[in-house]
Amino acid sequence: MREVEVLERRGGGQETNGRSYWVGADKDLEYWIWADTSTPFPYGAPFWDPYEVISSEDQQCAIISSDGGYLKPKVCTELNLPLCEAPLLKEGTDEEDIVEEELPLDLRLLCPEPFEVVGDRCIYLNDNFLTWDQARVSCDTLAPDHFSDLAVLSDCGVFSDVARHMEAQLGEAGIPDWAWVGARDFDETGVYRWLNGDYSEPGVPFWCPGQPNHFEDNQRCVMLWGTHFFYGADEDCDTVHKSLCEIGF
Repeated sequence: MREVEVLERRGGGQETNGRSYWVGADKDLEYWIWADTSTPFPYGAPFWDPYEVISSEDQQCAIISSDGGYLKPKVCTELNLPLCEAPLLKEGTDEEDIVEEELPLDLRLLCPEPFEVVGDRCIYLNDNFLTWDQARVSCDTLAPDHFSDLAVLSDCGVFSDVARHMEAQLGEAGIPDWAWVGARDFDETGVYRWLNGDYSEPGVPFWCPGQPNHFEDNQRCVMLWGTHFFYGADEDCDTVHKSLCEIGF
């Protein structure tokens, strides 16, 4: 998550007199791009604050608050602090020696129906409205020759791919879906874990701001909040939603 994760890990810690940090992202025509690579990225998860609405065409630069969080659009002429970075190489390593690792070939294989390839995963949005436990059972029946369960999105890149996929899967009313995923407060201790054992720490890059909140001490399961960029939120496990299934982890 680049600058977003850097400040979240640091927890701020510097006196900024109420100012935020400029980050290397701006809007080029209809796309937001990273300044160092000119790579476009969407206005949505996993980078942008779901509660910030672009209210002016002049908001074409991006900030992150001094205590971390998600990106927010701002007018480029506002006064904020620069957040700078520099490449960090191991001693004796030439920059041209660094090669992006390719995905294993077997991850590129076609997925069995009804699953489809999303990034490097086999994903399926189950349209049946089920409780969290029922959704797990349903996922398990979808691909009899494979292990399938609710989706694990502990990796930021996977979460980003899934969020883009979900944006294209509008419900019948044209409203983004809410969907169960494979994370839960299994022990009712306020600690969330994915089905593969990874912990889901509050904050960026997965959780919606203010989540999880254990509303009325009755929300222990995790869904993608369709009306908030598909960031994660806790929910009553007995509520019925669609569900996001995947093959393997």
